[in-house]
Parts: sequence; C-alpha cells; structure tokens
Amino acid sequence: MPLKLTLNQGERLVVNGCVMMNHGKRASITIENQADVLRGNELMEPADATTPLRKICYDVQTALIDARQREALVPDIVKRLGKQAAILGGSAQAEIFEAANNISIGNFYRALKAVDKARRIEEDHR
Repeated sequence: MPLKLTLNQGERLVVNGCVMMNHGKRASITIENQADVLRGNELMEPADATTPLRKICYDVQTALIDARQREALVPDIVKRLGKQAAILGGSAQAEIFEAANNISIGNFYRALKAVDKARRIEEDHR
C-alpha cells in the first residue's frame, strides 16, 4: 500500500538513509514501495538521548534510517530493552515487549513508536 506524505516548507524526510528537505511550498509525495521512512519531526538528535529509553529510541532510529548499522545495533538494543522491561514494569513494560517483537521481525518504525510510548510513560511517572 503506498504511503502518501505531505511536507511543509523546510520539513525534512529521511528515506532509506537519504535526508531530503522540501524547499518549496507544500509538497506531496507518494512512496510506492517498501522503504524506511522517518519524517523530520520524528527525528531525535543525539543530544536528546539523555535517559536509557531515550538512548534506545535514538539507536532504534539509527537502525531504521541506516541499514548498514542494524546488525551491530540490534543485539545491544534488545539487551537494553530487556533491562528496561525488568526495571519499569507496568504499561511501559508492555510497550517495551512490543518494541522487542517488532525489532525481531525487522519493523524498526513500529519498534521506534513503541519505545517512544514507553519513554513517555516513564517520563510522565517521574
């Protein structure tokens, strides 16, 4: 199923590791085959990876947008997810398990979204 995206002026998009920016007015694009896609507003900067779950988010994001680093990142991500699941418990734990399951099937976008939910749960309880 095609993915249709609308980009505002100055908005970035990462497709299979290639960073693109819309310099014109509003633009609409359709991605017609399987690709690793992340919108600019979903990107985390390295300086934002300040907690264990934020660091995992950043590494999952890196695995999503740079397939060359996946093999090296995945074992460490899975190990750290396991540690966080044991520490956090509750609904954050369910999201962490979902992230690990998605990583195991190679769906890094869904894994990223699940880790991000767990991160928000953790931060809301601080």
